[in-house]
Amino acid sequence: MAAALLAALLPLLAGLANAFVYNDAPRAVLLDSLGRAVEPGPIGKLPSLHIELYEFFEEQSALLLAIAAANAIGLVCAGLALAYLGAATRARRPEFQRWAVYLPLLGAVLFALAGLIVTAGTARVVEEALSGPRTVESIAGLDTSLVNAGELMERAGRFLLGIGFVLVCLNAMRTGLLFRFLGILGVIAGGLLAVPVFGGPLPIVQSFWFVALAIVVSGRWPDATPPAWTSGKAEPWLTQQELKEARETEAQEDVSKPRKRNRGPGRQPSADASRSATRSEPSKGSGGQGARSGGTEATAGAARPAPSKRKRKRRR
Repeated sequence: MAAALLAALLPLLAGLANAFVYNDAPRAVLLDSLGRAVEPGPIGKLPSLHIELYEFFEEQSALLLAIAAANAIGLVCAGLALAYLGAATRARRPEFQRWAVYLPLLGAVLFALAGLIVTAGTARVVEEALSGPRTVESIAGLDTSLVNAGELMERAGRFLLGIGFVLVCLNAMRTGLLFRFLGILGVIAGGLLAVPVFGGPLPIVQSFWFVALAIVVSGRWPDATPPAWTSGKAEPWLTQQELKEARETEAQEDVSKPRKRNRGPGRQPSADASRSATRSEPSKGSGGQGARSGGTEATAGAARPAPSKRKRKRRR
């Protein structure tokens, strides 16, 4: 899915590029600002310490605008991928509300426009600051309303995108379109978007999730594709209790089935041994009886004298 791959790559690359560009940006030192506060005379007439930063932004304005545009495209693709997943979820789970399907797309569009507005508004402020006297007083009086509006829009778009992320992932997991691991990871990614507790870090979790989504939708997941994608209906995953009951039922069935007799070499089953013993006993018994009778006859024959000898003794 191309939208999911672009949603994974573009915001991550934009964040890395933005960090690389601003790594060489000049920064105003707090100690210098505090030192000016104790100097005699009005501070407003002094040159602003942010002039170097503004000059740097003016030099890199084209590159920063391109980065913002790439990030905006990635955010819109993220909204489209989530809306696609939400539509597939609603087709298999009618109780999933329609507004929740388009909520991440709305949040992504607002988030993308906010980034462009903030970048363009900052460029206008920088141009106005550098064209003026460049003093502390003139910098403080600049019109930053466009930048402030863009920042408010960015917070709203981020929050809506994060909430839509969470709702879509939860319902897709319940429908069986996402594995439990991907569903829980998507909830975490949406939560990090809605509430950036770490100050808006690089979207590493979100990028990994969108790559995984692209693999699942394309049917190339290493284990197997979730059956709900091919069946066209909800295929909920078994809960832990249901898995436990299934294992117990399987164990009971294994116990109730007759055990297979081991007929391997070197180990004779008891039933077969008893049969062979039973079959061999008559022959052994008959042979033994014959031997015993034969032995008795031989003994009897040896004990009795021959008739001729008896007659000879009587004649004598």
